[in-house]
Amino acid sequence: MNKWLQTVGTITVALAVAMLSARADEKVEAVAAPAPAPVAAVETKPAAPEPEQLVIDYNEADIQNVLRTLATKANVNLIMGDEVTGKVTVHLEGVTYEDAMRLICESKGFGYVKDKTAARIKSKESLENEPLEVRVQTLNYAKAADLAKTIEPILTRRGKVQFDVRSNILIIQDTPSNLTRVMPLIEQLDAPTTQVMIEAKFVETTKNPQKDLGINWSQTLLNHALSAGGFSMSKDLSGGPWVPSTALLDAGSAQIVFSFLNQDTDTELLANPRVVTTDNGHAKIAIATEYPIPQFQFSESTGAFQISGFVYKDIGIVLNVTPRINKNEFVTLEVAPEASSQSGVAKLASGSSSVDVPIIDTRQAITTVLIKSGNTLAIGGLMREDTSDKYTKVPILGDIPGIGPLFRSKSLSKIKRDLLIFLTPTIVSGEGQTGYETNIDGFPKKECYTNDKFLPRDNAKPKTGNLKDLVPFTKTPNQNFGPN
Repeated sequence: MNKWLQTVGTITVALAVAMLSARADEKVEAVAAPAPAPVAAVETKPAAPEPEQLVIDYNEADIQNVLRTLATKANVNLIMGDEVTGKVTVHLEGVTYEDAMRLICESKGFGYVKDKTAARIKSKESLENEPLEVRVQTLNYAKAADLAKTIEPILTRRGKVQFDVRSNILIIQDTPSNLTRVMPLIEQLDAPTTQVMIEAKFVETTKNPQKDLGINWSQTLLNHALSAGGFSMSKDLSGGPWVPSTALLDAGSAQIVFSFLNQDTDTELLANPRVVTTDNGHAKIAIATEYPIPQFQFSESTGAFQISGFVYKDIGIVLNVTPRINKNEFVTLEVAPEASSQSGVAKLASGSSSVDVPIIDTRQAITTVLIKSGNTLAIGGLMREDTSDKYTKVPILGDIPGIGPLFRSKSLSKIKRDLLIFLTPTIVSGEGQTGYETNIDGFPKKECYTNDKFLPRDNAKPKTGNLKDLVPFTKTPNQNFGPN
């Protein structure tokens, strides 16, 4: 019986140990299982703090206490005069503490002067009666004479400004409170001026086709005088008929012009100048010839007009440009192109003598445009066309069939001029260049070519003395003209 009990107990203990081992294995497997993938955390930026909305509200408060409180919050050193007294009632929102101090002082008639980190508050009478102070300012970019005119209106009644042209220095004398406003303004105005490079292209074409056909009898049949009185006959004593002493037409002086010509003259003028000027600076480009224009003045002693002097005028292509730089690299151009030419001469009497004055034909346009830096402005339409048709005919003879063309002539001429102007403004810095600086030693030498390939080399230059140079045309001439 005891053995059976021992056997049952042993089996029971074995079963309990087996069950405990199975539970331990389950725990180990659970620990060994892979952990789930972590979820990516979304990075969130902290919200920007909203700007503090200042609200300044005082009701019948002492002005000195209010200004001291605001100066402490604005971190500004404060100096107040004894005359700063009174009560103040304010309600301000959305302003800084320093602006609130300035507004309160102005509302009460006090002067607020900020010098670096210290602020002085006094009555305006006290500020105007301050002892004068002298400041010397050396300018780097601006002209002292120009800047003196700018700051003179903002000085007090006791202040004055002088300048030295040689050293470009300003000498300012004024109250210390006003100098604290003037000196920062001078430093702001004394800044490098932005420059503009203006590249201009002028293209002018002239076409002049002409046609002259027929026989012109005008030199023979015009301007003959006929005298009705004093007509006489003469006879040679040796014999012969009676002949008149004058004749209506002398065959020996007859002149006719035979024309059979078609002519076409085409010219083209191309210029490409570049100029750099400062902002709001005037630039002038002229490809012209100066003509003297007389000036007249009435003389009371002679009772006539006399020449008092001469004024020279540019006749040709003249371009006046004034650029003004705007925001976003835009440039405003005030453009005044002019193309002029001499069409004749007028004689003006001056006392007992006369003077020749040129008659000038002018084509001009004045405009103001806004263009972006680097873009090109085209100005066209400055054209002129002159047509001249001239016909001559001998009456009756010019209308006879068959032989009529022998007594007729015609001359047709047409002149057409067209001018195109291209402007390209480019904003450049102080170190900017026009692109022609590489030609400081001179432009590269280039040969001049025309369409005539039969002209020999240097046809107009003197010969060197060689025998072969004396021959105008050789079999294989060394050409300087013709297609390149």
